[in-house]
Amino acid sequence: MEEATELFGIMDTMLAARPPRPVAPPPPSPETIEKPKAAIPTPGGAGPNDDWLLLGLLALGAGSGLLAAAAKRLTSGEAPPSPPTKRAGASSSGSR
Repeated sequence: MEEATELFGIMDTMLAARPPRPVAPPPPSPETIEKPKAAIPTPGGAGPNDDWLLLGLLALGAGSGLLAAAAKRLTSGEAPPSPPTKRAGASSSGSR
């Protein structure tokens, strides 16, 4: 908690010490603006979409987690878990 308070104080000091943002220049007059000759088509239609990027990052994270778990199991020397065995005479439907 003390470290977070200290970092917040440092960040607050840095923000207070920075120079003010410069004022944006005025927009150009309508006479100096060139009109585009033709619109450039954008690939993909409606614009950028980050869904595939997020899905890829999710898959990457899941894969790295599985790899880390497998590496930990191999280095610790534990045996892999065995699948549950069915007992003879037990029905799959069960009693209710």
